Amino acid sequence: RVVAGLDIVEEGTEDINTKDLSTVPVEDINEAKANELTKMDEFGAYAVIPKAARGSAKHISTKWEIVVRHGVVKARFVCREFNTYQSFDFFAATSSSLAGRFIDGWILEHDLCAFILDASSARLHVPEHENVVVDPPEEWLDAHVANGGSRDVYWRMLKTLYGRMSAAKAWTEWLADALVAMGLEQTLAMPTLFRAEGNSKLRLLTHMDDGYGGATAEETLAFKAEFGKRVVIKFQGPMYVGSRFSFLGCAREMWEKALVIRPSDKYIQRYLKMFGIT
Repeated sequence: RVVAGLDIVEEGTEDINTKDLSTVPVEDINEAKANELTKMDEFGAYAVIPKAARGSAKHISTKWEIVVRHGVVKARFVCREFNTYQSFDFFAATSSSLAGRFIDGWILEHDLCAFILDASSARLHVPEHENVVVDPPEEWLDAHVANGGSRDVYWRMLKTLYGRMSAAKAWTEWLADALVAMGLEQTLAMPTLFRAEGNSKLRLLTHMDDGYGGATAEETLAFKAEFGKRVVIKFQGPMYVGSRFSFLGCAREMWEKALVIRPSDKYIQRYLKMFGIT
């Protein structure tokens, strides 16, 4: 049975994402930016070129996006590519709550474990297929000049930046190729649903950089190990009876013969705050 609406208390959701940075120390923001720049270096996200070497490359403006998430300051370097509505080729397939119910039912019918995953820095896994240049952030330029470099440089993007109109579609296509290379089959009726070949019980539903699946404990651990070679992930599982987790805004608790679903507490708190209800 898949049961909705019972009272499950989610722990650790009292912090809501916020962009109110008035009380955030500048040192924390600078540290978050430094961490993001280090991550971009690790992913090989760009190549430094002289501005004179730009040629016909497409130039896109950029900015820092800063948020406080669960008490932690996060920084992301994003581009600002504005939608001209001249093409709709950038839309990506996403999952629905109904698709999540399929995984719920599959887990219950076959007495499987559950697992969820979150791809870290998803877009930075994806090669940039256009000739794109951006202005490096001032923090990087200052360090570059201090080390004897020139300020008269661009970053030629080798990986996809957040903010690109094509980023979501490029990521979902790259992810599908990675999963197929692991031996999973992408279903035709639902492009975000993948199933393992042969007698394996593994089924995986993806929603952008999140995933929810069911499999035996052995299959779950094997999938985690193999997928982790391709994608930097946060992984929770295998999960058994008594486990609690969230996917697509719904909190779930695994019972012996049921999977209980209710709205996630963090979303309830967000909307209560939005409407001034305390």
